[in-house]
Amino acid sequence: MALGFGLMVSSAAKQLSQALEPSIPTGGGTLTLESSGTVQYGDTVSYKAVMDNPEKIAANIYISTVCFQGETMVFQKSVTQGVTVHLYDQMERDYEWNGKDASCIATLLYRTVGRDFHQVVLVDSEYFDVVAQKS
Repeated sequence: MALGFGLMVSSAAKQLSQALEPSIPTGGGTLTLESSGTVQYGDTVSYKAVMDNPEKIAANIYISTVCFQGETMVFQKSVTQGVTVHLYDQMERDYEWNGKDASCIATLLYRTVGRDFHQVVLVDSEYFDVVAQKS
């Protein structure tokens, strides 16, 4: 009898912890740059993010775009799904983009936040180049 009661309490505790702490998606997802050609400095880009379990995690995903000229970071912006990203010099930030060519990476991230923890998981990445602005 005591064993049955213990298993019932253990099962209830497990269900409660799962309800309070969202789990990391299994299987992941994909990220695709939606562009109809060459991306230029000053362009606005958008992404298509597809998660394997979208009904439970839509509020916990975001996309981060980072661009480099050589080893120097010239751009960084994180957005929620469906928001476009304008690729330009962010004067209010510490990054300085002179309008020349850059290599970029966009990452699809899943964030889990609980009472005592915060975790970010890389789900997928998309690399692309940005060419200098037209003269």
